[in-house]
Formats: sequence, C-alpha cells, structure tokens
Amino acid sequence: HRGALLAAGLEQPPPVGWRGDPLPRQGQPAQALATMLRPALDQVLANASPVAEGRHGPDHVHQLRVGLRRVRSVLRAYGPPDAPRDAALAASFRALGAARDADVLRDTLWPRLAAAGAPALADLPAAVRAPAAPVAPLLRAPAWTALMLALIALTEPPADPAPPQDLRALLWPPVQRLQRQVRRQARDFADLDEAGRHQLRKRLKRLRYLD
Repeated sequence: HRGALLAAGLEQPPPVGWRGDPLPRQGQPAQALATMLRPALDQVLANASPVAEGRHGPDHVHQLRVGLRRVRSVLRAYGPPDAPRDAALAASFRALGAARDADVLRDTLWPRLAAAGAPALADLPAAVRAPAAPVAPLLRAPAWTALMLALIALTEPPADPAPPQDLRALLWPPVQRLQRQVRRQARDFADLDEAGRHQLRKRLKRLRYLD
C-alpha cells in the first residue's frame, strides 16, 4: 500500500467515504447485521490507517468519525448487547470529535472570521493557538486493535441453518421507533432546551445512517 502511494506521488491516501451494500428481502439476522456493519467498518479502517500513521488530513478524521457513527448506530439498533464494546466506541468517538472540532475551528471557522475583520481575541481557544493533540496514539493502542477485531468478527457470522426471515419486518421496528421520537421532538422544537435539541440532532443522524 505504501509503495503504491509512493508510485503515485502521494503522501497519504485519499479519505474514504461510505459505500453501502443493499440488503436482501430475506435472510438471517446475523447476516443482515454483517451486511450493514461491513461497509461502515471498511470506512473506519481505511481512514484509521493513515491517521494512525500520522499521515492524514482533516477529512480522514472526519470520515473516520462518520464511519464510527455508522457502526454505533447499527449496533445500537440491531447489535448484540456489549457494554464494554460500546463504551470503547464512545470513548474513541469523543477523542476523535475533539480533534475534528479543533480542525474545523483552526482551519475553517477562525480564518473566515479573521478574513471578515473579526477583532483579535485575547483568549483564543487552544485549538486556534496550537495544533490539536494527535490522535494517532489512540489508534495504535492495543485496545483499539482489540475493538476492531471484535467488530470484524461481527461481519463474519457463522452459518445459520434456520429458515430465512423477512428482514423488513425484523429491521423496520427500531427505525419506526426512532422516527416517532424525532417527530415528537421536532413538533416541540421551540420549547426544547439545548440538551433536547442536541438529542434530536443525534437521533436525526442515527436515522440517516440507518437508512
């Protein structure tokens, strides 16, 4: 992979987005979970590699976070319960979120404010004054490797001899429940506090990633 990049004159691979696979109408629940998880995990792993090497741009971190959000959305709706796994995913997502926020603030928001003539601020955020803390150590840690291996295992379920099930009937109820929650909060949006509006935003993203 490194040799191919060098031959192409590239310092880093391009960021990788999501490329999903259609679900069949009939199948086994474990196979359906694998079909949903696999492209999201492909997105995570493809972007985690250059970030772990320290050869990445802001979009690699962004796409890595998007992939992790897809993984978390699928597991929350359909995955087997696993509190340690979910806690590890949440911690990784928060750490990458801090790096993403710093990238946007430093490279996008603050330059635009400065170009528009915004006054200098004595208490500039640390993300503007200095680069964000590197996230490469997180992705090189044994705990991250163990987490990725556990997720990869879910994309290769054992064969199930039971008759195939109607996947629409199986997978649709969690989406409907989420839709009802979103409609209820959207109706009362003007009265929601900051935490409620943030929760609505997260639910809308989960709906998008479960589509």
